Amino acid sequence: MGLFPGFMLGATLLDSHLPGGSAAWRGQLTELHGIAQVFGWSGLFIIGIAMHLVPRVRGNAPIAFPWPQRIVLALIPLAIIARTTGQLVAPTAAADRGTLGDWLLMLSGVALLAGIATFVFTLARVLKAGSRTGVAFEHWVWAGLFYALVAAVVHLGQVVATIQDGDLIAIRTLGETWIQTGLFGFIGNFVLGLSLRAVAGFLRLRPAYAWLEHGAFVATNVGIAWISTTFMLQSPARWTAMGVLMYATGVLCFVVALRIFERPVERVEARQSPQPSQYPRFGWFLRSAYAWLVIVAILLGVGAVADFAAIPLPLRALPALHTYAVGFVTMMIFGFSVRVLPLLEGRVVWSPGLADAALVLANLSVMLRLIGGLMDIRGVELALRLSGVAGFAALVCFTVVAWPRAIRRTV
Repeated sequence: MGLFPGFMLGATLLDSHLPGGSAAWRGQLTELHGIAQVFGWSGLFIIGIAMHLVPRVRGNAPIAFPWPQRIVLALIPLAIIARTTGQLVAPTAAADRGTLGDWLLMLSGVALLAGIATFVFTLARVLKAGSRTGVAFEHWVWAGLFYALVAAVVHLGQVVATIQDGDLIAIRTLGETWIQTGLFGFIGNFVLGLSLRAVAGFLRLRPAYAWLEHGAFVATNVGIAWISTTFMLQSPARWTAMGVLMYATGVLCFVVALRIFERPVERVEARQSPQPSQYPRFGWFLRSAYAWLVIVAILLGVGAVADFAAIPLPLRALPALHTYAVGFVTMMIFGFSVRVLPLLEGRVVWSPGLADAALVLANLSVMLRLIGGLMDIRGVELALRLSGVAGFAALVCFTVVAWPRAIRRTV
């Protein structure tokens, strides 16, 4: 999902000279790219890791296996494939509705909702059955489950509206709401929540500031709800800006509370060799991800202040969404994978050089995207195209590194 409808399609869309690239066509492809990235690439990873880690950090709470996992793994890819196929073949004339394209769109909405609901209720039972052990992070997981379900419902509303109206680009209110609830609500809450437990343990971070972390939780989730509501009600931009500023403030508070940029509790000597299953530079991915998250918060805050005060920004755009999706979420997935997947497989990363290449290329992609988004200078289109190429190349390197059969055994 990440390689083909995700990063490859995203890289293609960054080329402004795409043949046949009408506004409507590019709009359709952008929606399909977003669905594949949020629920396919990021979503499936979050779901898989959550089903493994949450039962263990809840005192080895029992989790149903294997049918919930198989149902989710079948329905979510089916939903993305059906949405992609249906949206590309659906007719545009209202008189031609009810064809194969419409049925595929409806299948997409129903399958995604059923898959997400299966995941939500499976993990909710684990959270209710288990006992709290160590650092509390369950409130982030509960919020992520809530927003996952909301995002799936909003997606179903998108496809129903598409079928009824004959417009192959979802209406803006539903599209913006889906992004907020799916990417920031579902994916974001899980990544931040698991950081409190897993990332803090991996990097031996100092104990988080609990009071600041709780404040960050309230600010980010109220901000997401505020933004989504104002989009649905089509409120003025300054009302939406208040929610954006609240979310950006919450993000900055969380980074401070996590203490990821502080010196760890126990320093590892340079001469000390890593564990056999450990890639030594996984922490670079995680800290890079949180550095990009700080930049996202700054971009969002600047944009929110400008919207609230009705001040036009002398910039080309504020590419906070791409920076969040690739700089924060994707970098976290890379870093988490090169640390956790070898442990789960009982193997070691066979090519640290490719992991290093993924780290460099992913950061380069985000930097070029920032340049292309912020600056209206000569050569900006080339920077955007190179950003897409670098991002896709980073995922190819990561795929080779993380593919279970490619990781060589420790013994």
